[in-house]
Amino acid sequence: MTLTVTVHMKAFEGALLRQAFAHVRTLVRTPSHMYCVTVPSRVQRFTVLRSPHIDKKSREQFELRTHKGFVRMNVPVHELNALVQRLKSAHLLGVQLCIQTTHTSFLRKEGLEPSRTVCSTPSR
Repeated sequence: MTLTVTVHMKAFEGALLRQAFAHVRTLVRTPSHMYCVTVPSRVQRFTVLRSPHIDKKSREQFELRTHKGFVRMNVPVHELNALVQRLKSAHLLGVQLCIQTTHTSFLRKEGLEPSRTVCSTPSR
């Protein structure tokens, strides 16, 4: 039986996200159906007054870009634990990972059983 594993990634730099994609591809040992998808980045813009007392027209603008993507792969059940351990021990600095597994069972067809999600925060 195989499981569908989705690894969601989030980073503030696009280069870090591309390195994480390449690293996750090397972690999967068995040849399986795998594809990487990048989601459009989110841009947040902030405007701050330079001086709070005078000169209200003088302002600074800042921008925060969040790059997102995910890798979806089919993994045999007996290799799932090893894959999660390898992903947790991988030193992907500046990248947040969220691992989601999905499988099909008799209960799943009726909509009674939810999928499991394991999230890990970036290393600092």
